[in-house]
Amino acid sequence: MPKQKISLVDHCVSEVGRLAGQDFFKSEDSLIADLAKALATTCDDSEHATRMISTWKAQTRTMLHESDLRLLADQTRPAKTVQTFGKCRLSLCAGMGWIRVFSLWTRKVGPTGYGFVEKQRITEAEYDDLCTKIDWQKQTAYSGVKQCECGA
Repeated sequence: MPKQKISLVDHCVSEVGRLAGQDFFKSEDSLIADLAKALATTCDDSEHATRMISTWKAQTRTMLHESDLRLLADQTRPAKTVQTFGKCRLSLCAGMGWIRVFSLWTRKVGPTGYGFVEKQRITEAEYDDLCTKIDWQKQTAYSGVKQCECGA
């Protein structure tokens, strides 16, 4: 026989019932129902509600109140997972589609003064080093992003 699915509120009523041994527990049905409804609106799902009640019971012997639910919910949510990207076939962008680029622009003196700029690609380490050493009147170090050639 298939397992019957119960609503989140019904699950929360049974979870609140697990608090019966706590100090100052109120066994009135209306108070239990109110706390269960508040738990149902605060939790993400039934597993989260179970985790919230288990954590509360492990932390204290005092009865859970509606004012405790928001903080308890935040404490028992699983850590957010970091978004992962695909793999870059060129091993440049980690699958994000963008790579950082660095360049050094040097203004060259032509016959009529500062006539042109020489642009040179540099590494990130060179960029970090140059930022404190270059003559900003004649050179500028730039960083930016460009689309990776892998097409990610």
